[in-house]
Amino acid sequence: MDRVTSSVSDRPHRRVLVVDDDGPVRAVLARQLEALGVQVTTAAGGAQAIVRLDAERFDALFLDLDMPGVTGLDVLLHVQRAAPKMPVVVVTGTLEAERIEGAMKVLGKPIDSSALGEALRQALDAGGEV
Repeated sequence: MDRVTSSVSDRPHRRVLVVDDDGPVRAVLARQLEALGVQVTTAAGGAQAIVRLDAERFDALFLDLDMPGVTGLDVLLHVQRAAPKMPVVVVTGTLEAERIEGAMKVLGKPIDSSALGEALRQALDAGGEV
């Protein structure tokens, strides 16, 4: 077991919300995170994400920015108001900046599995109980 997997699996029942309007990307990201030992819930867009965030507890959020309707930036602003301690990892195909205010990390698509594992570890270490 590698360092990232063991550090994540030491904390059972950690929950992550994955938000991406692209179904195949959302499914791959969810599978990769589940393989790292966390429970994953998905949302197909920003509006669905906000409903889930208001109704459920998550330890981290993996969020696409470029979505129709309620965008990833809208969701990020909602998180900053409603759950400011929640770690947010932005996952985007249009990597315009290496840093986005309110996000602890920005990952470009396609997603490197080792970078994803490291981002998950950092998010769970930073978040504590949210």
